[in-house]
Amino acid sequence: VKAWRTEYPGDPSAALVHADALVSLAGEVRGAQLAKHTTSEQFEGFHRLLAEALPACREAARMAPEDPCPWIAQITIALGLGWAHDDFRALWAEITARDPHHFGAHVSALQYWCAKWRGSHELMYAFAEQAAAAAPPGRRARTMRTGAARAAGCREAKGPVYDQPFVDPAIDATLDAVARI
Repeated sequence: VKAWRTEYPGDPSAALVHADALVSLAGEVRGAQLAKHTTSEQFEGFHRLLAEALPACREAARMAPEDPCPWIAQITIALGLGWAHDDFRALWAEITARDPHHFGAHVSALQYWCAKWRGSHELMYAFAEQAAAAAPPGRRARTMRTGAARAAGCREAKGPVYDQPFVDPAIDATLDAVARI
């Protein structure tokens, strides 16, 4: 990546690959263990690399202003660095201005809004509902209700997740979306 960036300093793809590599490396440094099994050194390296990735993403976005990918790459940074809701909403506005129904962006953003990360079940379900309702027929973003149901799991539900009232409409919307793809 360094050689590519040196040879083609104005290449937005090289800038984005560099930013993505920093985000990936941050994840490797942190490791996949639960937080209680992650050392302070791992967290320090994780946060340092994410902080380095942010200007790299912004550089890629400046080079390719119409491309949603440098903005989407920032979702992982927002998760890892604990961005406030208003900051995340500003990021989301940049993403949706470029591709309002990008499925990968929606899946990643759903994680931000879930209770495990920076939101709550209510915020996650509201996000999924809005995304599914706004997506035109045939777009995979219409399946976000099912993604929210899966992300919630059974942890906080009263009874199995499949018995929750939102599940049947989520499955119906998913089947409809898949049939139109």
